[in-house]
Amino acid sequence: VTEWDYKDPVVVTAALNHDTAEDTVAFEMPANGDESVDTLWVTNSQKREFARRWLSKVFDKDTARIVLALTRPEIDNIEVFSHEQVQEIYIRQIREADDMRVLVIKLEDNITNLEEPFNEQAHERKKLEIRKHFLPIYDKLLISGQKSEAAERRLLRLHELLEPGS
Repeated sequence: VTEWDYKDPVVVTAALNHDTAEDTVAFEMPANGDESVDTLWVTNSQKREFARRWLSKVFDKDTARIVLALTRPEIDNIEVFSHEQVQEIYIRQIREADDMRVLVIKLEDNITNLEEPFNEQAHERKKLEIRKHFLPIYDKLLISGQKSEAAERRLLRLHELLEPGS
C-alpha cells in the first residue's frame, strides 16, 4: 500500500494481515467453543466469527472487517462444498465490499503475486483469475476517485503484468 501513500494505520495493518485468517492455525477454533482446545472447525461461519472477534480484540473492528473481506472461505462440507463455491463466495465478498480499501489491498496483493511467481502453471492460473474476476471489480477504484492517480498507476502496472510473456 506504500504506492498509494496511505498513512491510515487501519490500511497498513489490514494489508500486513490480509492473509492471517487463511494462513495461520491460530484460527483453528474448537467446535466446543473452548478457545484453548485445539480441535477442528465446524463451519465457515464459526471460523469467520472467531476470526472477527480475535482480530477486533488484537487490532480494531475496521481492520477485522477489511481482513475478513479479504479472507477466502474454506470447504467445510456443511456450508461450502466445492472449490468453485469457495471462489464464487470470495469474488462476491470482494465485489460487494463497500470499503475501497479492500480493493486497494487486493489489487496490491494481485500485483505482488504476479511480480513474484511461484511457478509457471500457478502464475498463468493467477493471471486468468485476475483477468476474469478482478479486473472488472477494480474499475470501482477509478469510479470512486479513491486516490485516482495511484489507482491509474497501479492498474497500469497490473495490466503490464498480465501481458503475455510477463
